[in-house]
Amino acid sequence: DHRDLHRLIRRQRQMCIRDSHTYDEVLSEMETIVSLYPEICYVGTLGVSTRDSLPIIGVKLSDNASIDEDESIILFVGGQHAREPAGSEVAMWMINYLTENYGIDDDVTEWLDSLEVWIIPVANPEGRQVCMTEGPQHTHWWRKNKRDNDENGVFDTLFDGVDLNRNYDFKWDECIDSISIYPGAEEYKGPYPWSENEVVIIRDFIDKHRPVAVLDLHSPDSCGGNKLWFCWYDFDEGEYHSEGYPHYAQVASYLADELETEITGE
Repeated sequence: DHRDLHRLIRRQRQMCIRDSHTYDEVLSEMETIVSLYPEICYVGTLGVSTRDSLPIIGVKLSDNASIDEDESIILFVGGQHAREPAGSEVAMWMINYLTENYGIDDDVTEWLDSLEVWIIPVANPEGRQVCMTEGPQHTHWWRKNKRDNDENGVFDTLFDGVDLNRNYDFKWDECIDSISIYPGAEEYKGPYPWSENEVVIIRDFIDKHRPVAVLDLHSPDSCGGNKLWFCWYDFDEGEYHSEGYPHYAQVASYLADELETEITGE
């Protein structure tokens, strides 16, 4: 029944988080990868998190990673929601796969020779530490960053934090339901658009580099897994805003057929 499914989701999420990289492990592993593949892998700090000033890294994979070439850019973002670790794990898997197979696999070699692949493996390091670091504030269910909403200098899981995924300016003013405007809600959208460093970092990267595609990796328990959310659907016009929609739909269908879901394993 519904209660059994909820218990299954909780158990699966705890197992997934426990088996995932901590943020320190992500940084350490990236140091190792760069040392092994310096020509095709570059790591830079894009900025720091809102409250704890943790570095948010961007990983560039290309045949000449240290040089800005006139090539199309693809951006992957993982870990905006702290309690959804699978996105960051996919990002780390991609980094390892692409570096290890460059010069060996023809497809991988062609991708890195013709594209610049950028990956932000953990876009919300503050939240990830709340989920993965034992202590009085530890919880597997934390979703947000650690913004001090009441400005009392003490992190409070009942009141602090902003849902980064809702802090972008697109239709920010239209989110007026109670879960979006109440600071204690897990989907709190923040005091104003772009209030969070983590979101501004992604905005500024896109403004500067103009990637041809951005894929934001989540693993929500609310949809059963294996969904690709396409931006943006215009409810007034009754249509999608991009000619690229059929291509995204094709990719989504292929991935859904090939991947196991996080919850059911089917």
